[in-house]
Amino acid sequence: MRITLRKNATTMPAIRTAIQRATGSDYELAMAFRVTRQTILRWRKMG
Repeated sequence: MRITLRKNATTMPAIRTAIQRATGSDYELAMAFRVTRQTILRWRKMG
């Protein structure tokens, strides 16, 4: 499967997988991965 990323994408497939597997609060993960809480919530929902 080919994945196309937007030019300004902040989350790569490996980071997305790490977010889905990570434990901790949304706030902690957002700080750790340098993304917004909404991004964390989106990727956890898809996982």
